[in-house]
Amino acid sequence: MEMWGPVAFVSHNLICIPLGSVIGQIFSAAKRANGNSSAGFPDVVGVFPDGKIAFREAKRAKKDRLRPQQHQMADVLRGLYGARVDFAVIEWDVA
Repeated sequence: MEMWGPVAFVSHNLICIPLGSVIGQIFSAAKRANGNSSAGFPDVVGVFPDGKIAFREAKRAKKDRLRPQQHQMADVLRGLYGARVDFAVIEWDVA
């Protein structure tokens, strides 16, 4: 599933998180630093007590791939958060 249009942030238990939350602030900063575009922002973001920020992109195995705007956003996020960033791609498939 892809989301085009308004963005919703949800916690691990699917409760909406306000835009002013830490994750909302990360999203807003990334969007500003990316020319006011959210293109390529990762599917999942996790913020940990030690300061690490995990960004995960979900891709369907053998059907989906990272796009240039996702690489560009990764560069933006690295520029903003440096060594705190932990990127990964998670592949899924259907039988």
